[in-house]
Amino acid sequence: DNSMVNMVNSLSHSYFLGMSPAFLIRTMAQPWHRGLPWLGSRYGFVPAMTEIAAATPAALKLVAESMKSAAKTGSPLEARIDFRNLNLSPSEQSFVKELNDRGVLQLGQSQQLQQMAVGGNQRTQNLVRLSALTAQYAETTNRMVTGLAAYRLAMRKGMSAERATDYAVESINNVMDNFDPGNTARAIGRFGFAGSRTPLLTQFTNYSLQTMQQLARTVHDGYFGQDPSPAGIQRGKEARAEFKGLLATTAMLSGAMGLPFVNAAAGVYNSVANLVNPDDPSDIRADARRFLATTFGNDVGQILAHGPLAAAG
Repeated sequence: DNSMVNMVNSLSHSYFLGMSPAFLIRTMAQPWHRGLPWLGSRYGFVPAMTEIAAATPAALKLVAESMKSAAKTGSPLEARIDFRNLNLSPSEQSFVKELNDRGVLQLGQSQQLQQMAVGGNQRTQNLVRLSALTAQYAETTNRMVTGLAAYRLAMRKGMSAERATDYAVESINNVMDNFDPGNTARAIGRFGFAGSRTPLLTQFTNYSLQTMQQLARTVHDGYFGQDPSPAGIQRGKEARAEFKGLLATTAMLSGAMGLPFVNAAAGVYNSVANLVNPDDPSDIRADARRFLATTFGNDVGQILAHGPLAAAG
């Protein structure tokens, strides 16, 4: 029964994502983790950092106004985005309204979770939607931060409002991802290997796939692209800068052990080393952690290996 599959999917998302502090931390870090490399590769990392920081108060105020609006109606489930009192210029206010009209601010995981909350009784559906509200507000905030920063940077470089809006939408889809069901890979959608139950079995893979897509795109365009045109050369330059930026922001958040493909490469190395010398089991990750702790001390070594958040926890 498709409605029952959707409800189980929604409930599990509510428990593991909508009510998860780790999910909220990852979401709130996303404009800096993935947005800064994307915007910085084109407009410079210092201007990108400045605009991301400058866009944050307006985004937080938008969510706060929306929460007030929901409180007045007495129904959080009926909360609507309120564009008043955001201290935006007329063109920026039109831009934010355009984002909302296109549905870009509502394409996060939590919003799609609420839309999937069909099946079961009305009380269960409301519980799913309520549990996703915190994550929805966090995702809406960050989608606006990314979009507004991209719009301002593009406008300052002389783009028209229409082109700047399109670039901002592209930035949001690349940085915050597009979780619309129509943007889900067929192999993990309802026509996948397990039929209508496939989304239930693959529910936590969409974010990882879209993150890997950003990495694959930057590596391909930056190091393997063969477009000799001026636009192609410029795209290659930006892609290389974006890839290096992703490595830097990932290392800052999760340390050396969190870099892309580190665990996969370590696993391959350990397997080969253990085949060659089975009497002396190898764990290169443990060796790296010991090296960092010995060289820099336990506390600094922990931060370098796993990032400041892991060290704090």
